[in-house]
Amino acid sequence: MMRAIRIPILRSCAFRASRTQPISGLPHADWLERPNSKRYQFIILPGTKSTVADLDWLRSSGFDSWLLQQHSEGAYLLGICGGYQMLGKSIDDPGGADGAPGCVPGLGLLPVRTVMEPEKSTRIRHARTPAGTRFQAYEIHMGRTEQLEAVTPFAVLDDGSPEGARKRRVAGTYLHGAIESVALVTELFGFTPREQDTKTQNYDALADWLEAFSSRQVLDELLTGGKTPQSQDQIPVRSESV
Repeated sequence: MMRAIRIPILRSCAFRASRTQPISGLPHADWLERPNSKRYQFIILPGTKSTVADLDWLRSSGFDSWLLQQHSEGAYLLGICGGYQMLGKSIDDPGGADGAPGCVPGLGLLPVRTVMEPEKSTRIRHARTPAGTRFQAYEIHMGRTEQLEAVTPFAVLDDGSPEGARKRRVAGTYLHGAIESVALVTELFGFTPREQDTKTQNYDALADWLEAFSSRQVLDELLTGGKTPQSQDQIPVRSESV
């Protein structure tokens, strides 16, 4: 039955210390630190703080072959931010923005390649899926991902530009928070998750996120009126966060 679906979320080495609770719309998700013998219908590769280092962790943990096997047996894979970059053909970091300069192969499940860049993209996004489901999310990442062949986008942004990629039960997106949308989870996974948290809980979660990823000095200046953001779409972040 659909209610019994359990979705594993790979907990990378950078993720282990920062995320211990399940995503609100997926309370029964399995958080995995090593491959297991279960067969899954859906698998999520979350964002990371260092894509290349966590891709190396993924391989050393045996998750690369496990993911390929799960996919060959019918699992749907969803990569978010760094997880999206890992699903592509390669990750090129010529300037060492994410670690040592160089180029590493990805998992090769999406026809895209990523080039790391020192500039970080941080903005709020409104989007809709090709099926018409609307949702709000945010970007916070380094790197530019380009398609190597025509693919269906994960979503279309409010400015009309395509975002992410989908192909053969694999999808990737830079849109954090997308699967907090009940409507999107229902479309992607085929079941309706529990009701969303109350407004107060959502505000608390946003405050936790700001505290974890924002510059304390910038936040203090904003709260005291000492500085105004350049744009409502920009979010102040520390350079080491993804």
